[in-house]
Amino acid sequence: MFLKDGVFQRELSNTEWDYLFDFFNLIYWGVVDRLKSDFSLTKHNIALFCFLKCGFTNEEIGRIFSTNSDSVTKAKGRLKKQLNVSFEEDFDEFIRDY
Repeated sequence: MFLKDGVFQRELSNTEWDYLFDFFNLIYWGVVDRLKSDFSLTKHNIALFCFLKCGFTNEEIGRIFSTNSDSVTKAKGRLKKQLNVSFEEDFDEFIRDY
């Protein structure tokens, strides 16, 4: 656990990530299970997708992952490529509709 910007932060345990993914599955009709079935993604990329689906901003996601919004922007670009979303497609729309 560490202090950043006046807030205590720590990484989630595997059990806590499992609970979070179960929650995402419940509210978004099995989104985590579908992502695992359709793509070969890391746990980090699945979490990124889910936070984006929830409407979190790059800054908010950066705080969750203890990084900055520029790193989140780059991660989103890599995720878009891994999900085979074409350059012309709107990534936010893809996430909403998935």
